[in-house]
Amino acid sequence: TASMLADITLKIQETRPSPGDFAAFAAPGYVKIVLSVRAVPQGPDAAVLTVETRVAATDAASARRFRRYWRAIGPFSELIRRIALGMLTRELDPPARNSGEILIGRPAETVFDAVADERTEPRYNPQVRGVELLTPEPLGVGTRFRAEAGSAAMTIEITGYDRPRRFDSTTRMGAMDIDYTLTFEPVEAGTRMHWLFELHLRGALRALRPAVEALGRRQERRNWALLRRYLESRSGALMVPNDADREFRQTPCLTGPTNSGAFGFVSSVPIRRSQADVFAFLSEVQDSEPIPRRARVRMVKEPDGPTTVGTRWHEQVRLLPGCWLHVRSVVTEVEEPVRLGMDFSSCWFAGHTVYEMTPTTGGCVLRHREVIRPRPWMSVAVGLLGRSRRRHVAERLQDIKAVLETQRPTPGS
Repeated sequence: TASMLADITLKIQETRPSPGDFAAFAAPGYVKIVLSVRAVPQGPDAAVLTVETRVAATDAASARRFRRYWRAIGPFSELIRRIALGMLTRELDPPARNSGEILIGRPAETVFDAVADERTEPRYNPQVRGVELLTPEPLGVGTRFRAEAGSAAMTIEITGYDRPRRFDSTTRMGAMDIDYTLTFEPVEAGTRMHWLFELHLRGALRALRPAVEALGRRQERRNWALLRRYLESRSGALMVPNDADREFRQTPCLTGPTNSGAFGFVSSVPIRRSQADVFAFLSEVQDSEPIPRRARVRMVKEPDGPTTVGTRWHEQVRLLPGCWLHVRSVVTEVEEPVRLGMDFSSCWFAGHTVYEMTPTTGGCVLRHREVIRPRPWMSVAVGLLGRSRRRHVAERLQDIKAVLETQRPTPGS
């Protein structure tokens, strides 16, 4: 309190005594303070820094006054020391770094816009969900997003915005901060995107730095490969084969294991029909259900007419006599005759499906890309759900192929 502190007299000895004189000094009314800073090596590239303060009063009255003083000031002193040591650690301890580049067959402006708007990421990265813009548009320096990566919450802030050449951002999570720098170089084949990220680890993760760095490198390559596939498929161009075209499962986020259970897969089938015929079939698929033929399916489209963004399908799938699974779908992407995307949900799972039609000699390739997020109570059956869903999709694609190739081609096909 103010009255207590007013009773304390600080006496500062302006001279600088020798160590022997300082130890022998015993005049009443003083407190002697010694500050010790030690750095103990821990291998060739690390050290433990210890800061220690010792206090000795020259008489009992000074000791009592100092104890009253320290009860009030001690907690703040401890806080200041912790903050200072944290700042020193961040200054001296270099962040974990990772860099690389990828060639994407789209213009630099398109690639920049997809990366800059965090709301795009859930379309190609199944780990990220629940993205929310926290600041007003347009996007720029200071724009902030909130999102979830697996079971970890994160905030993303744009710190540099030079469209379409350079983009900088900072992602803050519970156990780390991540600084991103992305540059975009227009080339004849599209855009060469170079990335650099720095991981500032905190707490127990610092002891796992080598493993975190390795996981970060693998995850970055995977994420940007997924971005390339997403952007190039929207252009209608043939995609360069890469690891992202294989079946994938959600990997743990950098802050620890995830329990979201999201998974995805890609299946494709060649069909001897044109892009337009395949697109027309899928956009009015309710007229051809059930697919696969052995299924028991009822499907209703709302509203009638052309399929556009917002078109809805209500589907009932018979599981057992008297037991039906209700699935609701809404169209989110239409790029005739190249692409048709939709969100779907049921009491068991939710997710996103994209059909992509790529022209080939004599027909096209129909690619089915799907991401599924089981409901929490279904997490124990993720493996069973994944196997069942992949088998169903494979049968569905083969039946779509059979139906289309036995139909009479439309004029101009």
